[in-house]
Amino acid sequence: MSNEFNWTPDELQAIVDEHALVLFMKGEPGAPQCGFSNRAAQALQTLEPLPR
Repeated sequence: MSNEFNWTPDELQAIVDEHALVLFMKGEPGAPQCGFSNRAAQALQTLEPLPR
């Protein structure tokens, strides 16, 4: 499964401005695709409930 996002700089800025916490990662929290994404997903899973 491949998700590609082609956000403009303005769209990315809006995402960051609208949320207290933003994580751009490879894969999904249950199936991270790199070491950083894996560690970040594990750290976020310790938070209950996950911030949205």
